[in-house]
Amino acid sequence: MTTVVGIQGDGWTVMAADSQITDENNCRIVSSETPKIIRFKDILIGLRGDARPGDIISYNWKPPKITGDPQIWLVSKMIPSMIDAFDKFGYDWEDEEADFNFIVSIKGNLFDIGTDMSISKADQGLFFSGSGGKIALGYMASQDYSELEDAKRVAVEAVVIASIFDIHTSEPVQVEVG
Repeated sequence: MTTVVGIQGDGWTVMAADSQITDENNCRIVSSETPKIIRFKDILIGLRGDARPGDIISYNWKPPKITGDPQIWLVSKMIPSMIDAFDKFGYDWEDEEADFNFIVSIKGNLFDIGTDMSISKADQGLFFSGSGGKIALGYMASQDYSELEDAKRVAVEAVVIASIFDIHTSEPVQVEVG
Protein backbone atom coordinates (compact mmCIF):
# COMPACT_ATOMS: atom_id res chain seq x y z
CA MET A 1 0.00 0.00 0.00
CA THR A 2 1.18 3.48 -0.73
CA THR A 3 0.38 7.14 -0.90
CA VAL A 4 1.61 9.01 -3.97
CA VAL A 5 0.44 12.52 -4.85
CA GLY A 6 1.09 14.91 -7.69
CA ILE A 7 0.44 18.58 -8.32
CA GLN A 8 0.62 20.12 -11.78
CA GLY A 9 1.43 23.80 -12.01
CA ASP A 10 2.21 26.16 -14.85
CA GLY A 11 5.10 24.33 -16.54
CA TRP A 12 6.14 22.33 -13.46
CA THR A 13 5.04 19.31 -11.46
CA VAL A 14 5.59 18.13 -7.90
CA MET A 15 5.25 14.54 -6.73
CA ALA A 16 5.51 13.14 -3.21
CA ALA A 17 5.34 9.60 -1.87
CA ASP A 18 5.63 7.76 1.41
CA SER A 19 8.24 5.12 2.23
CA GLN A 20 6.15 2.18 3.46
CA ILE A 21 5.98 -1.17 1.74
CA THR A 22 3.26 -3.52 2.94
CA ASP A 23 3.93 -7.14 2.06
CA GLU A 24 1.39 -9.89 1.32
CA ASN A 25 1.18 -10.69 5.06
CA ASN A 26 0.36 -7.03 5.89
CA CYS A 27 3.80 -6.61 7.46
CA ARG A 28 5.04 -3.05 7.38
CA ILE A 29 8.46 -2.34 5.93
CA VAL A 30 9.68 1.26 5.86
CA SER A 31 12.37 1.67 3.21
CA SER A 32 13.66 5.02 2.00
CA GLU A 33 16.11 2.94 -0.07
CA THR A 34 13.21 1.76 -2.26
CA PRO A 35 11.90 5.00 -3.77
CA LYS A 36 8.33 5.13 -5.05
CA ILE A 37 9.11 8.00 -7.41
CA ILE A 38 11.56 7.08 -10.13
CA ARG A 39 13.36 9.81 -12.08
CA PHE A 40 14.40 9.53 -15.67
CA LYS A 41 15.73 12.59 -17.53
CA ASP A 42 12.43 14.48 -18.18
CA ILE A 43 10.12 11.88 -16.62
CA LEU A 44 9.01 11.14 -13.06
CA ILE A 45 7.03 7.98 -12.36
CA GLY A 46 5.23 7.52 -9.04
CA LEU A 47 4.62 3.82 -8.40
CA ARG A 48 1.71 2.25 -6.54
CA GLY A 49 0.58 -1.34 -6.20
CA ASP A 50 2.23 -4.59 -7.21
CA ALA A 51 5.99 -4.41 -6.70
CA ARG A 52 6.91 -6.26 -9.91
CA PRO A 53 5.85 -3.59 -12.45
CA GLY A 54 7.67 -0.97 -10.39
CA ASP A 55 10.80 -3.11 -10.28
CA ILE A 56 10.67 -3.60 -14.05
CA ILE A 57 10.21 0.12 -14.69
CA SER A 58 12.96 1.01 -12.19
CA TYR A 59 15.62 -1.48 -13.25
CA ASN A 60 14.81 -2.98 -16.66
CA TRP A 61 13.01 -0.32 -18.71
CA LYS A 62 14.49 2.49 -20.74
CA PRO A 63 12.04 5.21 -21.80
CA PRO A 64 11.95 6.11 -25.47
CA LYS A 65 13.05 9.61 -26.46
CA ILE A 66 10.34 12.19 -25.84
CA THR A 67 9.12 13.80 -29.04
CA GLY A 68 6.15 16.05 -29.79
CA ASP A 69 3.08 16.40 -27.61
CA PRO A 70 3.64 14.69 -24.21
CA GLN A 71 0.18 13.08 -24.12
CA ILE A 72 0.46 11.65 -27.63
CA TRP A 73 4.01 10.44 -26.89
CA LEU A 74 2.83 8.84 -23.64
CA VAL A 75 0.09 6.86 -25.40
CA SER A 76 1.96 6.02 -28.61
CA LYS A 77 5.52 5.43 -27.35
CA MET A 78 5.91 5.23 -23.57
CA ILE A 79 3.04 2.89 -22.71
CA PRO A 80 3.81 0.41 -25.52
CA SER A 81 7.46 0.32 -24.39
CA MET A 82 6.34 -0.37 -20.80
CA ILE A 83 4.09 -3.19 -22.01
CA ASP A 84 7.04 -4.65 -23.97
CA ALA A 85 9.17 -4.52 -20.80
CA PHE A 86 6.43 -6.20 -18.74
CA ASP A 87 6.19 -8.97 -21.35
CA LYS A 88 9.96 -9.40 -21.57
CA PHE A 89 10.47 -9.56 -17.80
CA GLY A 90 7.47 -11.72 -16.92
CA TYR A 91 4.73 -9.49 -15.56
CA ASP A 92 1.21 -10.18 -16.86
CA TRP A 93 -0.34 -6.73 -16.59
CA GLU A 94 -3.57 -8.08 -18.12
CA ASP A 95 -4.09 -10.62 -15.33
CA GLU A 96 -7.33 -9.83 -13.49
CA GLU A 97 -5.39 -9.71 -10.20
CA ALA A 98 -2.84 -7.18 -11.47
CA ASP A 99 -3.01 -4.10 -9.27
CA PHE A 100 -0.84 -1.08 -9.97
CA ASN A 101 -0.92 2.39 -11.38
CA PHE A 102 1.56 5.14 -12.09
CA ILE A 103 1.41 8.89 -11.75
CA VAL A 104 3.67 10.21 -14.49
CA SER A 105 5.22 13.64 -15.00
CA ILE A 106 6.44 14.42 -18.53
CA LYS A 107 7.86 17.87 -19.13
CA GLY A 108 5.53 19.67 -16.72
CA ASN A 109 2.44 17.53 -17.46
CA LEU A 110 0.91 15.00 -15.07
CA PHE A 111 -0.96 11.86 -16.10
CA ASP A 112 -2.33 8.81 -14.37
CA ILE A 113 -1.70 5.41 -15.98
CA GLY A 114 -4.16 2.78 -14.78
CA THR A 115 -3.78 -0.97 -14.45
CA ASP A 116 -5.33 -1.31 -17.92
CA MET A 117 -2.62 1.06 -19.23
CA SER A 118 -5.16 3.79 -19.99
CA ILE A 119 -4.37 7.40 -19.13
CA SER A 120 -6.25 10.20 -17.46
CA LYS A 121 -5.62 13.81 -16.49
CA ALA A 122 -7.17 15.90 -13.73
CA ASP A 123 -8.56 19.34 -14.57
CA GLN A 124 -7.70 20.56 -11.07
CA GLY A 125 -4.05 19.51 -11.43
CA LEU A 126 -4.22 17.25 -8.36
CA PHE A 127 -3.38 13.56 -8.58
CA PHE A 128 -3.40 10.84 -5.94
CA SER A 129 -2.96 7.12 -5.67
CA GLY A 130 -2.84 4.47 -3.01
CA SER A 131 -4.47 3.71 0.28
CA GLY A 132 -3.91 7.18 1.74
CA GLY A 133 -4.57 9.01 -1.50
CA LYS A 134 -8.05 10.29 -0.72
CA ILE A 135 -6.89 11.69 2.62
CA ALA A 136 -3.99 13.42 0.87
CA LEU A 137 -6.25 14.74 -1.90
CA GLY A 138 -8.62 16.31 0.62
CA TYR A 139 -5.75 18.15 2.24
CA MET A 140 -4.22 19.29 -1.07
CA ALA A 141 -7.56 20.60 -2.35
CA SER A 142 -7.90 22.80 0.74
CA GLN A 143 -4.52 24.50 0.23
CA ASP A 144 -2.96 27.10 -2.05
CA TYR A 145 -0.61 25.22 -4.36
CA SER A 146 -0.34 27.74 -7.22
CA GLU A 147 3.39 28.43 -6.74
CA LEU A 148 6.10 25.76 -6.91
CA GLU A 149 7.38 26.23 -3.34
CA ASP A 150 3.83 26.07 -1.97
CA ALA A 151 3.12 22.96 -4.03
CA LYS A 152 6.22 21.19 -2.66
CA ARG A 153 5.15 21.99 0.90
CA VAL A 154 1.53 20.98 0.28
CA ALA A 155 2.50 17.67 -1.37
CA VAL A 156 4.76 16.70 1.52
CA GLU A 157 2.21 17.76 4.14
CA ALA A 158 -0.51 15.78 2.33
CA VAL A 159 1.54 12.57 2.55
CA VAL A 160 2.44 13.28 6.19
CA ILE A 161 -1.26 13.70 7.03
CA ALA A 162 -2.07 10.49 5.16
CA SER A 163 0.59 8.73 7.26
CA ILE A 164 -1.26 9.76 10.43
CA PHE A 165 -4.62 8.35 9.31
CA ASP A 166 -3.70 5.51 6.93
CA ILE A 167 -2.10 2.40 8.41
CA HIS A 168 -0.39 1.61 5.09
CA THR A 169 1.43 4.98 4.77
CA SER A 170 4.61 6.00 6.62
CA GLU A 171 7.20 8.74 6.59
CA PRO A 172 9.80 9.69 5.47
CA VAL A 173 8.35 11.46 2.45
CA GLN A 174 10.10 11.54 -0.91
CA VAL A 175 9.47 14.69 -2.98
CA GLU A 176 10.49 15.32 -6.59
CA VAL A 177 10.02 18.28 -8.93
CA GLY A 178 9.53 17.80 -12.66
